[in-house]
Amino acid sequence: MVLYCNNDVSDDILGGLLIDVLDHSPTVTLRSLQPEADSLQRPDMDKFYEQWVAKHLEVHGYKNRKAFFTNLLHCSVTDDGEKTIICPSNHYVLEGWNNDGLAAGGVDNIVIPSTSKKEELGRALRLAFAKCIDGYAEKQRLAAEKKQKK
Repeated sequence: MVLYCNNDVSDDILGGLLIDVLDHSPTVTLRSLQPEADSLQRPDMDKFYEQWVAKHLEVHGYKNRKAFFTNLLHCSVTDDGEKTIICPSNHYVLEGWNNDGLAAGGVDNIVIPSTSKKEELGRALRLAFAKCIDGYAEKQRLAAEKKQKK
């Protein structure tokens, strides 16, 4: 499930939205994904992704893919019933995120008890987003500066 909200939403509301997303998300393990992954064909995944992008371009009023994906940060969130782990990422290409540039071993991950209040969860999510790296935006900025110097 994907969560979108305004930057100025309160920590309490942000945490509440994340709790709602977690409550409505299935538990996924690598083992549970294997049969589905084995049955999926690359064209099917590509079609699903293209439909997902088109839907979000339309719903959020973006003119094109670049406008949608530029500055789009990503955190993954897991909850095992004892702790909630929020993992920041590096936006390294227009439509790609990875862990490059983040501390090894998940040091940049934010870990809080699953019993945390909504406001605490919202603050933790903000902190994780603050730890995200926008390598793509940095590359674009440097390219624009280089172009201006010519």
